[in-house]
Amino acid sequence: MARHGTACSLADVAAAASHLLKPRGRFYLVMRANRTAEALSLFRQKALEPKRIRFIHPGPGKEASTFLLAAMKQGRGGVVIDPPLFITDEHGEYTPELLSAYRLESPPCL
Repeated sequence: MARHGTACSLADVAAAASHLLKPRGRFYLVMRANRTAEALSLFRQKALEPKRIRFIHPGPGKEASTFLLAAMKQGRGGVVIDPPLFITDEHGEYTPELLSAYRLESPPCL
């Protein structure tokens, strides 16, 4: 439901976050990369200033599939674009950075 926006729209999420957060409160979002411009516009309209953005790529040479956003209510302008996170390396193996995020030494058994 969250991925497809069937229960509420991204505009609804931005409005609710703005309403619920105190000034300088932080909001975090995980969203499909093709909705980056829409998300940035909506959140800025609701006084949620983007502070950090990180794009997640399935692997090297592939387009970003997801992005992570950290925003601050009534924050000052200025955003940091963090280096991309790659899920897999050129051999199709999970990257050390991804594994460390999950605190795994090897991929989970499926």
